Amino acid sequence: LRAELDRIRARHGVAVLWVTIRRWPASRAALTVTTVLLLVASNNHPWYLTWMLALLPAHPSLALLLWSALAPLAYQVLPAWEILGQWNGVSPLRWFIYAPVFLVLLYEWYALTRKRGGKTSAP
Repeated sequence: LRAELDRIRARHGVAVLWVTIRRWPASRAALTVTTVLLLVASNNHPWYLTWMLALLPAHPSLALLLWSALAPLAYQVLPAWEILGQWNGVSPLRWFIYAPVFLVLLYEWYALTRKRGGKTSAP
């Protein structure tokens, strides 16, 4: 557990360093750092994604909006938990949440890279 937390902190630290070097506006930096934190976290409750919603009007991202829309599918574990007392957060349903999000994130990154002539930027 400690090693996993160290990896998450390291990735989050890289994101903070990246947005600091790039000198992005505070809202864009906050959205990027929050997104990275949520992407590398081992546990994401759907309501965690609401943190991004306040910043999406300033920096629209179809992938992040899609993630927020699909996240409630993760609540499908609640009936078994309430009836049987078993929590099983690992489900094939996660593919229906994360696969489309990562595909759209890749597409947005690719489109932005092509638009800027090869310069990379965060979503």
